[in-house]
Amino acid sequence: MAISTKFVLRKKRDSEETQFPIMLQIIIDRKNLLVSTRKICSEVQWQPKFQSVAKTHLKHKEINLLLRTIESEVDFMIISYGKQNKRPSFDEIKALVKKLTAGIRNLKRKSCLYFLKNTSLS
Repeated sequence: MAISTKFVLRKKRDSEETQFPIMLQIIIDRKNLLVSTRKICSEVQWQPKFQSVAKTHLKHKEINLLLRTIESEVDFMIISYGKQNKRPSFDEIKALVKKLTAGIRNLKRKSCLYFLKNTSLS
């Protein structure tokens, strides 16, 4: 019945990698889903207690701002749904995170002919 979220590093077993993806873990009724924030961090620079990146990371301001934005937007979504006696699904939260991390791109494909027709050569 409860919804909770937290940021975690996704570490792979038996991996030589030093950088790991930062994931948003969504828990709804004891079921988990991990959603990528499209940011990476080393285990040394990750602060699990604060769910943030240490100041030693080159992009700590950018990453921490993104994490706080995701956190506040997801919290707002949960509260908004709660006022309607509903709750968001995994897919709705995942879509929100992808939108905030530029994971969804609505690019329209256009042919070269389109650009040739719509440009004037003076």
